[in-house]
Amino acid sequence: AVARESFRVLSNGGRIHISDIVALGPMPEDAREDAFKWSSCVSGAEEEDVYLDHLRSAGFIDISIEYEGEPRSQENNIPDISSVKVVAYKP
Repeated sequence: AVARESFRVLSNGGRIHISDIVALGPMPEDAREDAFKWSSCVSGAEEEDVYLDHLRSAGFIDISIEYEGEPRSQENNIPDISSVKVVAYKP
């Protein structure tokens, strides 16, 4: 919904810059139900492919992703997470 609304409000030729976190592997479903992990931005992180697919599905093009710093290790079968900067354009 966020990607679609961002696309809707941008002018043609506009771009979006996003600073976010992505998971470097599949997130176990039980981790998504952990309120502490969710509030610390760990279990709410999407995998990179899923994240970028949301932007593509909304209509964005020329999407780039840049990883920032080293991935952060997690425990209990939770994948590492990494900070990213994403830029995407509305045609």
